[in-house]
Amino acid sequence: MRFYFEVLRGSLVNAICKPHLGRRASVFMAVIAALFVLSACLGNGLLRWVWCPLPVLYVVLHYGEPLRRRRLAHFFSRLRFWGYDGRLPVYWGQDIVNKYLVLVRFRSTVPPTQWEKLKGDFEIFYKMPLYKMEQSRKDKRVMSVSFIKEELPHYIEWRDNLMEASARFAIGESYTGKVVWDASAMPHGLIGGSTGSGKTGLLRCIIHQAIKKHWNISVLDFKGGGDYTTVERQYQDLAKDYGPFIISEAEEARQLLMGLTIEVKGRLAAFKEAGVSNIEEYNARGRERFVPWLLVVDEAAELLDVKPKDKAEKEMYSEIDHYLRTLARLSRAAGVHILMGFIRPSADVLDGQIKNNLLWRVCGYFSDPAASRIVLDSERATELPPEVKGRFIVGEEETQAYYFPVPPIAVEAEDGGEAEREPSAPASPAEQGTT
Repeated sequence: MRFYFEVLRGSLVNAICKPHLGRRASVFMAVIAALFVLSACLGNGLLRWVWCPLPVLYVVLHYGEPLRRRRLAHFFSRLRFWGYDGRLPVYWGQDIVNKYLVLVRFRSTVPPTQWEKLKGDFEIFYKMPLYKMEQSRKDKRVMSVSFIKEELPHYIEWRDNLMEASARFAIGESYTGKVVWDASAMPHGLIGGSTGSGKTGLLRCIIHQAIKKHWNISVLDFKGGGDYTTVERQYQDLAKDYGPFIISEAEEARQLLMGLTIEVKGRLAAFKEAGVSNIEEYNARGRERFVPWLLVVDEAAELLDVKPKDKAEKEMYSEIDHYLRTLARLSRAAGVHILMGFIRPSADVLDGQIKNNLLWRVCGYFSDPAASRIVLDSERATELPPEVKGRFIVGEEETQAYYFPVPPIAVEAEDGGEAEREPSAPASPAEQGTT
């Protein structure tokens, strides 16, 4: 009984307020529902069962494909959205892509530039934000329009079962699915974002996966390395085999980069002698195996944008800059991967030679369009929600990065053993380590 009262109410609302849904059908079914309710109130059971299937038929027709096609034809007609052949776009089907997106396809001869102008009208018509318009590569007459039916979550905690194999690193989730950094295809990366955007949390997540893969890891952090101390302590048994985990002094950085440059050149010579072109082919031979190496430079401007005080310091930073450029240029095949983080990138610090070798681009929120253009070559980073930690543009996709929780710090207990305490952090886990 309650169901048919709802049908009656909905039909009247559609007939009065929403004529594009089909006013005649709404009025007709409102009458049918009213008769059913009346017969139920009068206790005429036979009449009730006669009218019973009709409201159900209305619901099927109302939300079915034929009516949806009619509604869209009326929508395009009112906008005078005619194609080259003088016809309106034809509704071609609708699919649920995943929990975030709905995909609607149309067939028409309207050029893509004209479709872009309908973004606001589409959002009003479908009552959902428009995600993307894309023309089919196989058939240029087919246009796919994606709508966001559910927003990305503000917080996704990392789990080890999310790990990828080989040189692939799970980064987060976008509207189209899981986002992965494939270090074998894009060996070096640039991660930008203002303070609090979540760069350090993302780097910690990548470092965690690299240690699980038994990679060599070095972190250059001229802010003192405090953001990575807990990660170093958690994996200190593995870190001993890798040499210094955190480096925060310029001279130590110079020595590390010089050693890495020698290592890369030695690996390339071994590849040439073995008749292979990269580390994967060399390791597949089953002889000596080279271990991939992840070099993280957090806030690279502290390393590259330094005004030396004397001649010796100038020579040292000049060597550091030279080694970084050499590694970015030569280390792809050798299995040495560089990730550089920037809070405020500038063309003076991030010149073309280094930037062109950092193929994988990740950018958090920037209020300055110029900073967004330096990282992404577009201003999309200014459109990200600044209040959401860990929200990035990865390639072309808006992505919510996985949050890697800060592990507890071991402290000495009163009885001489070890106890654990949580590191000092904001109350919300999404606000921890978001520099």
